Amino acid sequence: MVTFLQIIAQVIICLMILGLLLFINFRQLQRLKKEIHLLPAPFTINAASESFTNKNIFDSLPHLHLSGNEEHYLVAINSCTCPFCYSGMEELIVANDNKLRIINLVECDIESKMQNYLFDEEIVHTLSINKEVAKKLEVNQFPTYMLINKKGDVLKEDTWSKSVLHTFNN
Repeated sequence: MVTFLQIIAQVIICLMILGLLLFINFRQLQRLKKEIHLLPAPFTINAASESFTNKNIFDSLPHLHLSGNEEHYLVAINSCTCPFCYSGMEELIVANDNKLRIINLVECDIESKMQNYLFDEEIVHTLSINKEVAKKLEVNQFPTYMLINKKGDVLKEDTWSKSVLHTFNN
């Protein structure tokens, strides 16, 4: 049978262990605070100097036809060998919420893999492109997203769809 004094002794031991753990965490936090001052200042990207400015998608895709009377379109450039592209398209479709017409350009040489990148045609218009077209579009990373106007001018280019959608919404 456990006595009252044994219970008190166990509680005191637990409190001592908890105190020791809190002390260790507090010391580590103090050290981290000192190290933060040693980190370099955050890097700021100047949007005016980025490579996507003054780019027109029709220079690389002269046969692309923008159907509809929309003022803006969202172009997604994917590769069927990209492990993140499909999930990126799923996220884009949800985040877009039918605000922009989406054109999905998929760099793919294997027709059977291209089938994996077909989405509801009312939401996403999918076209197959080859590696040369991807090079002309100056795509360095898949997926890449572009916000364009109806003239084909690239207004924003990013590898993160939410950044492009944010530009459209603001």
